[in-house]
Amino acid sequence: MLYFELNEEERKEADKITREMHSKLSNFLLPFFDYSTGENLPTQEEWIRWRERMDAIQANAHKRAIEYFSYAPLELFAKLKEETRGICALLAMLELGGQNLEVTEDMKAKFKEEIAPYLDILKEKKPRKCGELIKFINSAFEHRTELAREEQDKQRPLLERAYVKYAQDNMTNEFINMAQLKESRGDVKKVMGELRFQQGDTILKIPHYEELLRKGNINEAELSTPVKKVFDIAVLSFTHTHDRLVKFTVEDYMRLCGINDEQKARKQIDNALELLFDMTLSYDDSAQKNKRRNYMDMRVIDKKGMTKGVVELHFVEDFANALIQMPKMPYSLRILQASKGREHRNSFYLARKILTQLNMNLGKKNERIFSVKSLLENAPFLATEEEVRKSDRHFDRRIITPFISDIEEALEILGIGKDNYEWHYAGGRKIPFQELEALEFDTFINAYLHIDKIPDYPELAVMENKEEHRKEALKAKRKKEKSQKDKTEDSTE
Repeated sequence: MLYFELNEEERKEADKITREMHSKLSNFLLPFFDYSTGENLPTQEEWIRWRERMDAIQANAHKRAIEYFSYAPLELFAKLKEETRGICALLAMLELGGQNLEVTEDMKAKFKEEIAPYLDILKEKKPRKCGELIKFINSAFEHRTELAREEQDKQRPLLERAYVKYAQDNMTNEFINMAQLKESRGDVKKVMGELRFQQGDTILKIPHYEELLRKGNINEAELSTPVKKVFDIAVLSFTHTHDRLVKFTVEDYMRLCGINDEQKARKQIDNALELLFDMTLSYDDSAQKNKRRNYMDMRVIDKKGMTKGVVELHFVEDFANALIQMPKMPYSLRILQASKGREHRNSFYLARKILTQLNMNLGKKNERIFSVKSLLENAPFLATEEEVRKSDRHFDRRIITPFISDIEEALEILGIGKDNYEWHYAGGRKIPFQELEALEFDTFINAYLHIDKIPDYPELAVMENKEEHRKEALKAKRKKEKSQKDKTEDSTE
C-alpha cells in the first residue's frame, strides 16, 4: 500500500491526515488507522488480518459503487490500484451517499477540499495514479448527476419521458424494417390472398392481405411507418407494465408523432390495428450459434378497438411472454416525430438503428461508430445497391444524397448537432461535410459515422441492464452445466 512506501517524515504527515479523516470515515477506514500509528511494518499474521479486513472494505466499496454509480464509472474504478481504490471509492460514496440528488458545485468543492491532502501525497509519489483518481472523482460526479436526471425522468408519465425502456430483439427489429414489398427487400410471396414476407430470420404473414388491401388498410407497395410507430408505442407501454391490455389516447399518438390532423391520426391508428390484429410473426434463429428461439405463426394482438379517443389493444399471451424475455433498450420517444410524411422517410428507421446499435455496443471501443453499410441496411425506402447497379447507376441521386438528408434529420431528432458527429473514411481520416455527397459510391459505402455523445442518453441504465443479462446468462449456463453433470453421473451409476 502507499503508506508503506513513504519515508518516516512522510508517514508522520500521512498519520496526521489519516487522524483528521477519522471523524468522518469512522470504521470504514479503521485498518488504515490500526497500522498508520506504528513505525514498524506489521507481522505476517497481522498483515493477513489487515488484508482480510481490507478485502471486506473493498467488497463493500464495489457494492456501493454498483448501487450509486452503476457500471460506467466502475470501468475507471477497476483500473485504480489498491492504494487509490479503497480511499477514493469510500470517500466518494460516503460523501455522496445514497440520496437521489444532483451534485452541486458546493458539494464538489467541499469534497475536493477534504481529499486534497491525500491527493498531494499521491501526486508526489504516484502522479499517474493521482490523475486516474481525479478522473474517477470527476466521472463519479458526472454520473451522479446523470443518475439524478434519470430519477427525475422516472417521475414523469411514461409517454412524457425522454427515454423509456423498450423490449426488442432481432425478431421485432426485422419486422420494423419490413417496409417495401419487393423481392429485393426479402422473400415476398402473395398466395391465395395471403402475403408472406421473410427478412432475415423473421417471417411476417398477413392472412387477409387482399381483404385489407381492398378496405384501404394497407398499401400494395409497402407496410407503412405509422404501423411501426403504433407497434412501438404498444410495446414500450407493455415493457413497463407487463399488462397485456395496452391503452393510449389518440391525443397521445398525435403529440408523440407530431401530427396536428386528428382525422389523419385516427386513420393511421385504425390501419395499424387492423394489420397488427391480422398478422403473425415466425422467428427461428436455431441455425445461429448458441441460439434456440423458435416462434411459429405467432399472433401479435387478439383484441383491438378505439372508443371515444382511447385506443386499446391486447397482446396475445405468447407474444407477451416473448417480449418479457427480450433484452431492453432505451427508446427515445423523439424518434416517433421522424418520417411524418413523404420526405425523410428513412429517418425513423435510422434513428432507431442508432439506438439499437448503441445499446448493443455500449462499453466497447466502437460504441459510437456506425458503418454506412449497416445504416443503409436500415433505410428501407432507399434504393438498394443492387437495384441501382442494374438500372441507371445514379448512386448519388438515388442513395447518397437522400441518405445524407435522412441521417441528418435522424441525428437532429436525437439531439445530436453537427458539432457532435463526424464522417470518416475506412482508413480513419475525417471526411469534411461538404465532400460527403461527392464521394464515389464504393468509397461512401465503406465510410463510418462517429458520434461523440447523445444528449440525455441513459448510459447507466444500459450498463446496468447489460450486467443483469450477463448474470442471468451465467446463472442459466451454470444450471445447464449442473443438469448435464447430474445426467452424466446418473448414467454411469
